[in-house]
Amino acid sequence: LIRIDPNNKLLFSLEFNPGVDLLSNALRNAPDVLTRIRAVHQLVKIGSKAALLVISEEIEKEKCGGVRVQMAEALSRHRTLLTLPLLAKLLLSESDHLYRPDILDHCQFKDKIIGSALREFLKKKDLGYLARSRALEGLGRQEDVATDRQHLLEATHDKSYRLIVAKGAYKGLGYLRDDETFEFLVKLLEKPENQPERLLSTLIQALASVAAWQPAHLQKKVVSILRQFLRFPRVFARDAA
Repeated sequence: LIRIDPNNKLLFSLEFNPGVDLLSNALRNAPDVLTRIRAVHQLVKIGSKAALLVISEEIEKEKCGGVRVQMAEALSRHRTLLTLPLLAKLLLSESDHLYRPDILDHCQFKDKIIGSALREFLKKKDLGYLARSRALEGLGRQEDVATDRQHLLEATHDKSYRLIVAKGAYKGLGYLRDDETFEFLVKLLEKPENQPERLLSTLIQALASVAAWQPAHLQKKVVSILRQFLRFPRVFARDAA
């Protein structure tokens, strides 16, 4: 494969498809990260079994975390029955704490394959605060009350560093649409003085999200609760309300 402009001093660009063979060679052998990233996006865009097989083979071989994050972005952007299992594989195989949260950012949508991967991911014992928080948020997006609600409720009691994990759990609860979750969040915000200040903006956003699926009279109740925060001393709570 001949690579033009290796120092990225671009004069003009030309969009073309060099084919799976050349792109595969670029992903496997190119010494610079930008070329490998471009190959990833083109292969996923092609979307054939042959192209995605190359991605699958390189998920665990790729040494650069930035390229793996770009794999997640490309696979998330082109969601098909062939790409979603690869995104799940990428999430479960990632072991670098630095890149796990970024990959999880591309798993924030409702899908059975991704939901199962998130549940498996949360069983890992070596998760960092941010990764666990993002995974819990993604779990809530699955909207599976029967399977995930209890897990999210338990995670709200996590008091670890800056309540990052608890915030992710509350964000996840905000995507559930059931009456019990709504009443749970209402009770928490009816007495905001009992809640940690770090959690208030997240709780407000979660309640507003759940309230969108409630009848009109309950939405009015939420509006009255949120009004009390318009003059709240903490600016982040005012902004959220």
